[in-house]
Amino acid sequence: MSVTVTRVHEANISQLLSRYDSLKFLETAKVPKLQKYEWTWQEDKNGRKVSWEYYQTSVIFIGKSGYGKSTTLNKIIGKDVFETDDVEACTKDLYCAVYHLNHSNDCFALCDLPGVGESMQADEKYMEWYRKMLSYSSCVVYVLRADQRDFSIDEKIFKKLFQNKYARSKVILALNCADKIEPVSRCEIISEKQKVNLKRKVAEVRRIFGIDNVVYYSAYYDVGLKRLVQEIAEKVNGKVEN
Repeated sequence: MSVTVTRVHEANISQLLSRYDSLKFLETAKVPKLQKYEWTWQEDKNGRKVSWEYYQTSVIFIGKSGYGKSTTLNKIIGKDVFETDDVEACTKDLYCAVYHLNHSNDCFALCDLPGVGESMQADEKYMEWYRKMLSYSSCVVYVLRADQRDFSIDEKIFKKLFQNKYARSKVILALNCADKIEPVSRCEIISEKQKVNLKRKVAEVRRIFGIDNVVYYSAYYDVGLKRLVQEIAEKVNGKVEN
């Protein structure tokens, strides 16, 4: 099975490890040979397509449009490589930041998928992409908003995508915009009162989706991202050879 992806960033894994101690295991990690995939890369500069067969462990970010998937990835990477927009949904295709491990043809990738919830026609197309990428992934970060009240659309999407225990074991539910939960303080520090409400929100999300791995953070203020990356590291570490 081949998937066409636009590669927006490429570097050695050392670039990412310098930012997060929790990912240090990737320095000597090897991707199991069972995770060998053929990817078709859509090159950014000249539009040419290149097929490349190699071993890769991937983390994919999914969720509704406008919830901050691209912004979150940019903050994690430390570069604005994924396009963002405060008004319109930017991610219409599959985009990846690829990090080469210290073994030939072994890679670690952070992938940004189009947001769902815009239209039924678009959702049908994107859900097919989601299912293909899920089979390739070691970890799935499903982005929600900490201040949202209605999870009905997300529940429907979640049930369609994660129909068995193995699929759900890859999932981290990430509550972005933790700074916007009541009572809003409009500062870079999440207040103690907000933390109380965030704790209650985490418990509610765990109950609704049946997932234990729930973390809150603010991509805008860069609060809680290290905790999110640590959760990602724990998922990925179980899928590679050290």
